[in-house]
Order: sequence, then structure tokens, then C-alpha cells
Amino acid sequence: MAKGKKTGGRTKGAVNHFTRSVREVISDAFHQMQLKPGVNLQEWGEQNPTEFYRLCSKLINLQVSNDPNNPMPTTIIHIIPDTKSHPIV
Repeated sequence: MAKGKKTGGRTKGAVNHFTRSVREVISDAFHQMQLKPGVNLQEWGEQNPTEFYRLCSKLINLQVSNDPNNPMPTTIIHIIPDTKSHPIV
């Protein structure tokens, strides 16, 4: 194994070509399906909201980069337990 600086290989954050190709094929198939009468993703999503949101969550880009010129807003959520209804043991 080489010591020191990495040489060769994929650059950090590069998308696998096969993964990109599969996503493009699925996207094309989806757009073709939406053109057919009687096929409607919105209608299916309204009838199956749990599955719809599960699929949507998988489409969110998981790679997050911080741009110093355009910082991402941060929200802190504090959860305060209801100790009257559910006492902490």
C-alpha cells in the first residue's frame, strides 16, 4: 500500500457511472409511464402516502457540502418529554 498522498482512483464524491446510468434509465421509464393514460404517480401517492414518502426520501441527495458564501440554515429542536403522561424511569 502506498504511503502518503493518494494517487489514482476516483475523485472524492464522484458518482459511479453504472449508478448514474441506472438512474437515467429509471427516470426515462418513469417519464414515459406518466405519458400513458391511467398511470399517475400523484394519484398513487395520495392513495399510498407512506410508500410515496419512503420513495421520495431515497431520492434526496445525501451528499451535503457547506458553501461559506451561502451557509445552510441550522435548526435546533428541543424535545421536552411529557413527564405527567409518561414518567421518566
